[in-house]
Amino acid sequence: VRSGYHGKTASGQSVGVYEEARGLVWIRWDHSTSRAQQPQLHSHVTVLNRAETVSDRVIRALASRGFKPIKQAADAIYTKVFEERLVASNGVAFATREDGRAREIVGFSTQLLAKASSRNADVTARREELIQQFEQAHGRAPSPVERKQMDVAAWRETRQAKNYVETPRQQVSNWAEPV
Repeated sequence: VRSGYHGKTASGQSVGVYEEARGLVWIRWDHSTSRAQQPQLHSHVTVLNRAETVSDRVIRALASRGFKPIKQAADAIYTKVFEERLVASNGVAFATREDGRAREIVGFSTQLLAKASSRNADVTARREELIQQFEQAHGRAPSPVERKQMDVAAWRETRQAKNYVETPRQQVSNWAEPV
């Protein structure tokens, strides 16, 4: 957490202090499917932006810069333990994907994985449409910043609404039946 004033003073220095805290409050939601009702085992965690300062027991806001590496470490530990539990309970094996961006269970065909991951294809197709529209309108390729804006727009435009009608078990069953 941070205490004191963290803006610049007349001398140009910050007089705020970063302090050790305890009592982090968080809640986790487990999900088994994506918005497209495809299998996607994942969790969401929300952390309250407050904790108790060890030195004086005052509740203060988390220091976002200092908390980022803690958040990344917690995510790494959670992911590792989750993976270990799935291995122990289901006898599966994990490996890092070829693109290096995630780990997944080994042994599924690329066709089945593609069928279970239509989101990337949807976003990619929409992004390509936006790029073509941009090039036609402006007579040039989009800059890296403009491409990033198109990535975000494609992600938002292709994002499905959540389905609260069917249970997660029924969603997985609906997906698996034709496969």
